[in-house]
This record gives sequence, C-alpha cells and structure tokens, in this order.
Amino acid sequence: MNTNWLTPRQINFTPDPNNTNTVWTDILKDSVNLIFPIQTKKNVRRISLHDIATTTVLSDPLVLSGFSFPTYNTLVGMQIAVNVRRNSRVTDYVLQPFLGSTVYNNLATANGNAPNQLIYGSPTELWGMPNTINLSDSTFGIYYQVGPHPLYPGSDEAIIDSVQVQIFYQ
Repeated sequence: MNTNWLTPRQINFTPDPNNTNTVWTDILKDSVNLIFPIQTKKNVRRISLHDIATTTVLSDPLVLSGFSFPTYNTLVGMQIAVNVRRNSRVTDYVLQPFLGSTVYNNLATANGNAPNQLIYGSPTELWGMPNTINLSDSTFGIYYQVGPHPLYPGSDEAIIDSVQVQIFYQ
C-alpha cells in the first residue's frame, strides 16, 4: 500500500550558525511556522553561493515535520518530491529524513542542471532507515538544504513551492 503525497504541518528553519552573508536581506523572518510557498530574495535564506574564499555556502536548512502517516507494520519505501523554482544554477545539496538525533541517508544529487520538480527515493528506497521505523513519532522530519551549482556558482534565487512525502508500506 502507499499514501498519497503528504505535506508537512510545520516548517522550521535553522539559521546559519556562522552568520555568513549577514549583509544580505533575509525575506524569511524569524518565524517557526512557515508555510509554502517560501519566497526568498537571493536564495533560500542566506544562500551565498560562493564567498570570496570560494567556500560553498548553503542555504539555511529547512526542517519539515508533522506529516500524517497511517499506522503500518513494515515500511517498504519512501519518496520525497521537491518543487523549487531554481533561477539558474540552484541545486539540492541535502535531503534526508531524521528521527530524533538519528539522521538517515542524504539522496540529494547536487545536480547543477536539476529541473524544478524532482522526486528522490522510490517505492523500495528506505533511505537507510529500518523498515520498522515509526514515522508517526513527533521527532520525525525531513531536512532540506539547497546550494550553488557545484562547478558554476552564482548569486541566484530559489523559491521552494513544496516538499512532499509519500510512503510505501505493508
């Protein structure tokens, strides 16, 4: 069996601990209950695509949680769909599920030519999670972070329109 595409009930962000690009205007204000679409200027919160030291600086990560998963015995697979308006060369750097302090596999591809809509995972991809995991646990979430094209960086914008999860289970 599988669920329909599920959307998070809560979207938080984790501010950049290094305070890079503090001169940039953050469109996302310090709010813990963000809703889609998350619109930003010059990126998804402080995504300075490369600084003067040519160090890649990723966006402040989004943490998506509060999905309404059904009760199941065995998780068979999970897909995560992202819909991002990628002006020019913005790519996905981190997309991974977590439960409490346990972080599972990152399947983001850092593809500099990524389309706006991508589906990661598959009906049989467990992302490194045990098949008995309880996704209804309140500490379950999806960690998502975008960044610059790995070879041709720039100062581009990204607007995240949606992140959805679909699970396959028995």
